[in-house]
Amino acid sequence: MAGNLIRSGFDSKSKEFTGVFEAVPNGKTVLYVNREYNYPSGVNIEVYPSGLGIKVEEKETNFFEIRYEGSENLILMVKVTADFGVNQE
Repeated sequence: MAGNLIRSGFDSKSKEFTGVFEAVPNGKTVLYVNREYNYPSGVNIEVYPSGLGIKVEEKETNFFEIRYEGSENLILMVKVTADFGVNQE
């Protein structure tokens, strides 16, 4: 974790993970998601607030890198949810 973890939780029924942490400037966090076991139909990763120099990239299967390229510490929430293949418009 590139910063300090404030809280986290995982709902095993919905497969939803949330984590709140204080991100540090130019820091990165690697998030592991088990696609085979928890997210066989796909995974969605959202970071709030969006923008602000935050980038999410899957570096290799199951490993997502979250980078914060800001200049001050920032409280971020990361939300991981299952993608059930429903097209939402």
